[in-house]
This record gives sequence, C-alpha cells and structure tokens, in this order.
Amino acid sequence: MRWRIPVLALLLLLVGRQLSAQDDCGQGIWKLESQAVNGEAMDLETFTQIRVVTSSHSAWMRVPDGADTTVVPALYAGSRRSVTGNTVTETLEYSKQSEYVGLESSYPIPCPKGDLLYSEFDLPITEDGEVKFTVHLEEVWRRIE
Repeated sequence: MRWRIPVLALLLLLVGRQLSAQDDCGQGIWKLESQAVNGEAMDLETFTQIRVVTSSHSAWMRVPDGADTTVVPALYAGSRRSVTGNTVTETLEYSKQSEYVGLESSYPIPCPKGDLLYSEFDLPITEDGEVKFTVHLEEVWRRIE
C-alpha cells in the first residue's frame, strides 16, 4: 500500500504522455474517465483530471471535486513535445513534483476512437534515479473540446 502514493504521483506525471498528436491525432482537451493500475480500478470520484495537448506542448492537472476556485491543483505537470513518424517525445518542463522536471520519454502515438482515447502501457517507477518496479496502466480519456 505504501507504494500507491508515489506510484500514483509519478503515474500522473507520466501518464499524460500517452495523449499525443499525429495529424492532429490526440490533440485537444481531454478528461480522464477511467484508470486501472495493475488491473485494479482507481477511484476517480473525488477529483477531475484534465489534459490539454497541442502539437508542441501538453499539460494536465488534477483538482479535487467540489473545490472552490482558489484551490491549488493536487497534481500538475507540463511538457514540451515533438513528433517524429509514429513516435512522440515529451520532456517534462514543470511539475508539482520538481524532481521529475527534465524527465524525457518517447512512445508510440495512440489515436482516439471517436471521442475516446484508450491508453495501455507499462510505467517504470523510479526512486533516487533507479527503477524499483513497473506498473501496468490502462486508461480511458474523453475528448471534451
């Protein structure tokens, strides 16, 4: 159970990397609809997570539901991105968890099916720069704009 907080924090920083653009594929504003970690469904009832993807940048934030307009997001991150062929590379430029700034990742570009984007991938969890273990993530994002 102790691993859940750091795993979810890193997950939130990197999971957005699955939302990408190829010929506008994945560009837009997205809301996280469902998420499972190692097959276990996560409770999304207490927060809203939004992701914005353009051809050159992406950003996301997680805000507790019912929060007033002065609340600071529980988690947030943003990255610079580039697309080459069927691969996108993102470099984290800012994050609530500053230790992840500069993290770079490349991955195949998933494309939405209608207004839904399905994302499934393995995420390495690091501590002090070393991979400690890997979690399997499955997500569904809904295009809201």
